[in-house]
Amino acid sequence: PSTQPSHLQQIKQALVDSTATGPTGLGTALADLATRLTQPAMVICFSDLFADIDETIGGLEQLAWHGHDVVVLQVMDPAEEEFPFEDPTRFVGLEGEPDQVVEPRALAEAYRVEIRRFLDELSSRCRSIQVDYQLLRSDVPLADSLPRFLQARLRRRRRK
Repeated sequence: PSTQPSHLQQIKQALVDSTATGPTGLGTALADLATRLTQPAMVICFSDLFADIDETIGGLEQLAWHGHDVVVLQVMDPAEEEFPFEDPTRFVGLEGEPDQVVEPRALAEAYRVEIRRFLDELSSRCRSIQVDYQLLRSDVPLADSLPRFLQARLRRRRRK
């Protein structure tokens, strides 16, 4: 791995040029990455993490077990967390799931409780395997939120 700006540009271009091709299989992809990396590396996972939580944590755990410095940055639209919908709404299914039309007022509170439980579980399970986790909102520019997270992370590591 290189620390040269050109290397970062190559990574950025590879991400821009990539195309989603179906279900992510995030946990499997992370576990596979753990076996492919031959030297300890910093692995940063940007995802909405709307995948099987046990498989995802399993993949992250494999990376950490192999000695990699793992960071998970979960990117969410504020509406996914706050569920501000009031009128009947069609929700597009995730990765092959069917669309659903729902009455938001009937399930808003239960949704908020469940999403909070999900986020808390992700955060807790990442901590338990020494993986840094941060929720990033898609309405905040990455140029603002990422440096704040990385600075706080560096301060925590210096205290250890």
